Parts: sequence; structure tokens; C-alpha cells
Amino acid sequence: MNKKINAGLKITGIGCGQCGTQIIAEIEKAVNLLDGDKSNLSFIGINTSTEDLSSVSLSHKIHINNSKGAACDRNKSTEALAEGIDEILEELQSYIIEDSIIFIAFSYGGGTGSAIAPILSGILKEMGYTVGMIPVLPADTEPLKVRDNARLTFNEIEELKPGMGSIFILDNNASDKITVNKVFASLFTGILCINNKSQDGNMDLAEIEACLKCP
Repeated sequence: MNKKINAGLKITGIGCGQCGTQIIAEIEKAVNLLDGDKSNLSFIGINTSTEDLSSVSLSHKIHINNSKGAACDRNKSTEALAEGIDEILEELQSYIIEDSIIFIAFSYGGGTGSAIAPILSGILKEMGYTVGMIPVLPADTEPLKVRDNARLTFNEIEELKPGMGSIFILDNNASDKITVNKVFASLFTGILCINNKSQDGNMDLAEIEACLKCP
């Protein structure tokens, strides 16, 4: 018997940059294999690169206009986001499930996700959403520029942490990237399938939401 989605749990997943969109796409792929009503779930990818966006399967995709990619340059992504922020937010809000908990996935070291994820998180928090994160630590073998991006991004996230939802940190040192993404997607969809049926007791919707909103 397939696991069944908890229809009362409202979740919006947003992937920023190549790494983030791959994670959210992996979660959506796992969700699509499950039974139950999925109308309270939404999965979105945002990127500066049209090539990267076309390489993932997601229900909703947003390209940051006038951008051809970031090439690990956070400033390029920040500038591109600033130029089109009103249009991007309008489109993004059309995909966000009302009253949902939002999880933003991104790489600490990338040029796009590391730059725009903290900005979007701050904006969405100010708009009243509960925002959690799924950031990915770069492997120790990656270039210095990537690791310096991670340092800058970490400091920005530290400033956001009061009032944030849960932050699930993935580590590319643990295994290859594809395996890390698939394992996390499996674990995350397991949370979406908690339906108060266990020989050990019940976990109601309020308790699930409290866990996901816990900073």
C-alpha cells in the first residue's frame, strides 16, 4: 500500500538556483508517487539560468529576466532580482499555497541560490509567511569562491533566524549530490505522510506544523 499525503498539511517548496531546484524537483517527484489529495502542496523553481530551469521537472518555474546565469557571482543574481522583483513576487505569490509553510532550498555556495534565497526569505517573512530553509553545504573540495559564498550566505541567514521555521542543512561532504537529494526528498515526503496512525500514538496536524515551524 502506498503512503498517503496528509491533506491538511500545507507546504510550498521553492528551489533557488540549480541546487535548490534539483532538491525541490526531487521532492515533487517523490510526492507524485504518493496517494492522496495534493492540492495543498506547491513546488516552484527560480533561477537566473534558463538552461538550468529546463533541466528540471517542476510544476512551476520562474526565470529571473535579463539574466543568463550567475557563474558563482552573488552580485549578478542580487542585481537581476532587484530589477525584476515586483514581477517575480507577483508570479511567485500566484503559486504559493495560502497559509502554507514555505521551504526554500538552495546551495550555500552557489551564485544564484545563495544570493536570492536570503532576500526572498526576508521578504516572505515580512509578508507574514512562515519560512523554513533547506540549505546545502558545499563539499570541502569545491573552489574557494564557492566556500566564500557560503560564508557570506551563512551570515545573512543568521540575521534572519529569529522567527524562521525549521532549517534542514544538507552536506555535500556526506555523499554524492544526487544521493543526498534523494535521501532528503524521501525523508521530507515522509513528514508529509504523517496521518495520525501509529501504534505508538498520534501526532496531530498542529504538532506536525509546530515541528516544521520550530527554528
